[in-house]
Amino acid sequence: MSALHQPPTTALPTINDTLEIIHYHLLPSDLYTLCFTSKSIKQYLLSVRPSLSLLISERIIDYDTGKFPLNAITSKVLGVPVQELSQGNLHECMGVEPPGPAASKGPWRHLVNERWKHSPHRPELEQCYLQWLHSVIGPLMISNGETEMYYSRELLIRYHTPYRDNEGEFKNDIKRQQCEGSARPYGKRKGINRPGISTKRHADRDYGHPTGEVNVWLPVNDRVWGGNSLWRDRTVWEGERRWEGEESSRAFELRFGEAILWYGNGCKHETRKNDTEVTRVSFDFRVIPGSLFEKRAECRTFDERGNYFLRMDLMNEL
Repeated sequence: MSALHQPPTTALPTINDTLEIIHYHLLPSDLYTLCFTSKSIKQYLLSVRPSLSLLISERIIDYDTGKFPLNAITSKVLGVPVQELSQGNLHECMGVEPPGPAASKGPWRHLVNERWKHSPHRPELEQCYLQWLHSVIGPLMISNGETEMYYSRELLIRYHTPYRDNEGEFKNDIKRQQCEGSARPYGKRKGINRPGISTKRHADRDYGHPTGEVNVWLPVNDRVWGGNSLWRDRTVWEGERRWEGEESSRAFELRFGEAILWYGNGCKHETRKNDTEVTRVSFDFRVIPGSLFEKRAECRTFDERGNYFLRMDLMNEL
């Protein structure tokens, strides 16, 4: 028999070979749907790349508030007493009129932003942020087989004030449709669909974020819940059903000393009208496990020069 007609010596692909091919071609955003696959595929992919568990399950993590007094440092940055910040009274103690329905505008917001940008205490906060990442997130990454991670260069502060209906309720159906539909918004900044809402419903991938990033949301109030918190849709890790949409959305409930890791890249989230008496103050940043970092990712929030993400070596002290 000529060599041309000899039977192939390569064995048929095994199930593991097939899974290797699947693993090679899937992107992190696809891997978020692992909860829809069979247990064998899920277990295999997680055994190959354990950090994928961070993309398919949210988790609350505790940290030492004595070692990381983020509320006290934040109060120094904003120039307010720590007890006022912790109890949610930031809207009452800035020395200017609290915000109304258009919470994104006016002297209150301007004053908060100016203090945040120009405070001499920012270096202290940024150093605490780096230490927190290395000491709190670092061990979690290492336990998932990582030796490095990438983190948000800029620590973002978020606040959500109590809703004050200074302009009255919707007066007619036309105005309601304008506010809730696609017409020009009423009483709000561009992109926000309703008065009193500081973050419209979205997933981070809608804004060009890399698919391998994990969100970290950390409040500095004593407690956050309900209208003052951040709301996210129900996700499949909470049950057997698929995503249920906006009607399934519920608020994060956390206390000071807790932060939550979750996949905001694929999970829709938003704020709602703050019907509490508490101004929530929180930090929002993102981390990427080293094995999920895509150097050539085509994202608006990323470039190789480190303008958005910086690398952290987890094997060495800061």
